[in-house]
Amino acid sequence: MTAFSRLWKRAPIWRACLIGAIATTGMAAFFPTEGLKKALPWLPGSSHSLSFQTAPNPNNDNQTEVLEPDPTIFVHDHISIAGRIVPLPEGNWHPILSARLPPNEALSSQALVRTENGSVSGIIIVTATQEPISADNINYLDAACHDNRNYITLFAPQTDQSEECSFLATALMVDHPISPDPFIKTTFNRLNTLGFPVPSFFITATWGHATLQQGSPNAQFETVQMFMPPLDKTSHQLLAPLSNWANNSLHSYPEASLFMTHAKKWLPLWAHLLQDGFNGHLSTQDLKNSSAGQDPAAPQ
Repeated sequence: MTAFSRLWKRAPIWRACLIGAIATTGMAAFFPTEGLKKALPWLPGSSHSLSFQTAPNPNNDNQTEVLEPDPTIFVHDHISIAGRIVPLPEGNWHPILSARLPPNEALSSQALVRTENGSVSGIIIVTATQEPISADNINYLDAACHDNRNYITLFAPQTDQSEECSFLATALMVDHPISPDPFIKTTFNRLNTLGFPVPSFFITATWGHATLQQGSPNAQFETVQMFMPPLDKTSHQLLAPLSNWANNSLHSYPEASLFMTHAKKWLPLWAHLLQDGFNGHLSTQDLKNSSAGQDPAAPQ
């Protein structure tokens, strides 16, 4: 007879305490408090707080309204924003932040994160116009598309009324601001607050589309940025050292080269779906039939 079995038989108070501890731990996991769920978002239960938190000032028209969805919920296939469909690559996507930007809530933004085996495998950030805004506010897209540091840049046929491009680039978290965009910075701060293990380096896929309103200086636009960590699925380590993620520096790292080859083949497929979603031509069947769901960091 082991010491544990002897103690189990001879100490009824200790036995009751042990059973109680196991039961209360299980209850805490499946019915966590809001604070516990924020500290440990991977727990299976959900707190019974409101799904969204917001406190906009009704007397301040220039205040951005920020919403914090429950990080335990997830969506598949697509999201809707500003009356348009945005396709999502494969996996469980957890909405973690959204915002409406003044004046008159002309812009909407949403951020989602995908996880696999306890590791972040993708982050998507979408910004779209609810109504046309001045075209002067979207000139930054043209500069980003022509950045010679991009791995690859694709341009859709340009017309007098529209412009579109997509490109692959890099984003480094260590000792660098991830982006000057305040919504993107707030997204990564929230990921850290929620306890998601955010990688230090990403390959980013960015798509942007702008359409001028006929007879007006204003435009409708949408940008979608996806952060893909080039990590080994088992070790969660980078497929190549940081110093080698410059153009044409991955030849000594076959898995990293394969990741980038996959990304370059995937980008035009994803851009095509995003364009169809912007133009209102995206159907559920299109989402099912396209290979755009299989980004290089997608769950296997």
